[in-house]
Amino acid sequence: MGEFKFSLRALCQQELDKRQRKALHCHFSLRRKSGGGECQTSHLAGGEYRISFQDPADRDRVLAKERHIFKAGGESLEVLVRAEEQEEEGLLEEAREPKNDSASRLQSFLFQLDPYLLRFLQEHPEVSEILQQGLLKYHCTWSLPTEEKESEKERQILLSGSIDIPFQKWKSQVEDVLATFKQQYVCFYEFNLEKQQKLVGDAGLAKKSISIYHEPLQHFIVITGLARDVEELVDTMDLALLGQRNVISSTCSLGHPNKFSIIQEDLERELNLHFPKLQFCITQNKMDLKGTTEEVLWAQEKFQELLMDVKEHLIEVSLHKRQFLCSLHLADFQVAFLVVFVEE
Repeated sequence: MGEFKFSLRALCQQELDKRQRKALHCHFSLRRKSGGGECQTSHLAGGEYRISFQDPADRDRVLAKERHIFKAGGESLEVLVRAEEQEEEGLLEEAREPKNDSASRLQSFLFQLDPYLLRFLQEHPEVSEILQQGLLKYHCTWSLPTEEKESEKERQILLSGSIDIPFQKWKSQVEDVLATFKQQYVCFYEFNLEKQQKLVGDAGLAKKSISIYHEPLQHFIVITGLARDVEELVDTMDLALLGQRNVISSTCSLGHPNKFSIIQEDLERELNLHFPKLQFCITQNKMDLKGTTEEVLWAQEKFQELLMDVKEHLIEVSLHKRQFLCSLHLADFQVAFLVVFVEE
């Protein structure tokens, strides 16, 4: 075994416990995470550690990045690395406790996130890594808050980073990354019972990149995943249910337009109440219907039923009475009465 004689200093915010030290060693041992390689870790004092490598190239790759972020038990920790020749007490103290506004300092804030999107992040490490890579551009990492109430933890993430720019500017940059992420990965709430049953009954509808969360007590299902995959699934569901409903089309003649205007409001209310999925379009002299056979037949019967309720009565009026009626604003009464003048 070769000697571990190529060392650097690692400066943490505080002294690490056994679990955190193991995570620190693992971080610098993996090239894909830190650029390092096989190494040994020794504790110096407080939050200071010496990391020794067999290969000088491993040490140099680690030193090429001043700040490193590693995870220990779900918590993100920051470590600053320095070459051995920079271990004078003054420099170490400056690295641990910045003394002016231009120095790097650790900052954090909480961000509200849809609880199902947060759950999706925890269940899909590859998606979490995508978010993490976007945040690392601004020296930021995300984690779950440890001291919040349980109800708040389900909706919030903690964003932390070591920054040397004004806090509000850094926060705005991080929030832009999160906004872009929320456009790429979305949550769709489905309240339609038929579609819920279709999703639960046919697991093959959803891609592996999508998670479906069924909440029977709240009477909804949440579809979470890549925006285009979620949209594709929703469209597939709509088409599948449309095919199951055996849709037909029909057209009804409205007859006298003034007579139909008396029942139009009642007809539309009845159709929306009893068959909300029935599609109908009313034009000047006809009504187009589209839905299941049951829905279309019921709509036609209801139309005829309401039309039969419109009563007609022919009365004779004198010329003077006719002129008086014509001078009135009868449009206000057309919803209840139909007035037609018949030439003698």
